[in-house]
Amino acid sequence: MKPWAWFIVFLLAIGALVGWRIKANAGKEEEVSSRGRRTPVVEVTLAGPATIADTIEAVGSLESPQRVELSPKSSGRIEYLQVREGDEVKAGQALARIDPSESDAQVVQAQAALAASRARLAEAKLGQGSNTVSISSQIENQAAGVKSAEADLEQVKRNSESSVQSARAQVSDADSKIKAADSQVANTEAVLGREKASLKNAQTKLERTQELYRQGFIAAQEVDDARTAVDVQAGNVKVAEAQLASAKQARASAVSQHDVAKLQLSMAERKAQSDIAASDARLVQAKSALKVANANESQNPAYEENLSALRAAVESAQAQLDLARSVHSNTVLSSPIDGVVTARNADPGSLASPGQPVLEVQSLDWLFFKSSLPIEAVSLVKQGQTVELTVDGAEGRTFQGTVTHVNLVADAASRQFDVQVRLENPDRALRPGMFGRIKIVTKRVEAKVAVPKESVKESVEGKTAVVIDGEKKASVREVETGATDGKMVEITSGIEPGEQVVTLSFMQLRDGQVVQLPGEKGGERPQRP
Repeated sequence: MKPWAWFIVFLLAIGALVGWRIKANAGKEEEVSSRGRRTPVVEVTLAGPATIADTIEAVGSLESPQRVELSPKSSGRIEYLQVREGDEVKAGQALARIDPSESDAQVVQAQAALAASRARLAEAKLGQGSNTVSISSQIENQAAGVKSAEADLEQVKRNSESSVQSARAQVSDADSKIKAADSQVANTEAVLGREKASLKNAQTKLERTQELYRQGFIAAQEVDDARTAVDVQAGNVKVAEAQLASAKQARASAVSQHDVAKLQLSMAERKAQSDIAASDARLVQAKSALKVANANESQNPAYEENLSALRAAVESAQAQLDLARSVHSNTVLSSPIDGVVTARNADPGSLASPGQPVLEVQSLDWLFFKSSLPIEAVSLVKQGQTVELTVDGAEGRTFQGTVTHVNLVADAASRQFDVQVRLENPDRALRPGMFGRIKIVTKRVEAKVAVPKESVKESVEGKTAVVIDGEKKASVREVETGATDGKMVEITSGIEPGEQVVTLSFMQLRDGQVVQLPGEKGGERPQRP
């Protein structure tokens, strides 16, 4: 093909492309023009009176008013334990039993000692008036009694020393736990400090972002992102505070165990002193009886002294029996309350120790909801106020409760005030540990004019709403608002009762713009963004 022919083909292609672009642009302009002629459709509502409730909302968790941990007073192997988590128990019901074989033996031994003491006393009484008692026989018997008392004193000293050493070991172990708990508290306090610093940085960033948004340099989405970051970091602070509270509770438990161990040590030392004193008294008694047997003088005073000593021996044996029976009764763990088993920390056959809970029982007939309120809200909450509660795990249900306690002193760490709400729980739908939300109505406002919250638009210039008149023309008005409950807003000026207010529009409306209502022909249906 000739070069000039190629040039003609090129010019024809360029002309066709230019014609196609002109036709396409003309079609778009026609489409835009057609759309511009369509009247926007809006959804409206009538402004009118409404009751708006000011409320305070808070989150927290449920706790049982009675939480009992059952632990034995002496070490032993668990022989009986049938209840498990979720089982209901009654006050006085036996829940666990420690192997009583050792305490049974102590009771039998104490009974035998008491019987022997009574027999000696009866025998002495029968022989008081007899002048034919063999002095030599008495001396031999009392000498044997002295030796037996000396051996008994030595054995008591060894046993007492062993008990005291064991109690001291428990105190030392409790001291180690307290040190570990102190370390955990320090770590969680450091984490809480970091989270609070992060929260402060997020709040500072939010303030800068809001200022930039007011100046029009950034989009509203960035403000929402900054606010979300503040909320997330605030949640992290609450988590850190909860971890700190848990660490402090663990330390308190360690301190409690330390106190129990010290009490056990004190009891062991006192018991050792008592046992040694009793054994020493028996030795003195035996020596006294030996002196009486050796006396060749008047028998009557000697008999009276002997009887007095034997009566003291009977009383001492009775005290030992009472102590053995008390120890035996402590082998049975009974529930002090009506409730539900919420924790089982051991199984039959395992070794139970004093201060280490075997079972935990909690009352579920009614529960406490514990939460915290900011300083600006605490003055609005009073004892006796009715609240509404919703909990995770019971969706669709709302529970009624009553404020029972409002702490008048703020927490030093959170600067918030604790509040407690009592909730009846007849159907056991509520459980300790559930997370919930309360709503407390502090004031009800009878608004003369109220509209849905979405009808009011906010901007840097102020608040506006769009009213539709009888000719279906839009009127953009500046409004002033009052109370709100999150759904409705009180209008204090700018809108009169009975006027139609736009709740949804496809586009931004202008003063005097004609609109259509849903269902009318020729209108553009509003769409939610």
